[in-house]
Amino acid sequence: MSAVELAGGASGDPVVRLYESGDPVVRLYESTGGRAKVRLTVGFEAGGVTACDLPERPPGDATAAELHDGGVELALRPFELFTPRFARG
Repeated sequence: MSAVELAGGASGDPVVRLYESGDPVVRLYESTGGRAKVRLTVGFEAGGVTACDLPERPPGDATAAELHDGGVELALRPFELFTPRFARG
């Protein structure tokens, strides 16, 4: 398995490691102008996942998603850019 597998109607960029913490970050975007249900599966042990902003910092009201079977289910709005940050497990 690769580091990240994406299923559903979104595009993704390769995993980026944060300089300070080493937490993996993935940049996803919905590119068709519609809503997309996406499953993002990671090929590494992750302890949790949190949304972060473009500079890859968790905002004060960051929402955490539940990890199930090594992945997370997401619902993206039209043209939404979403950046999940995975805590190493």
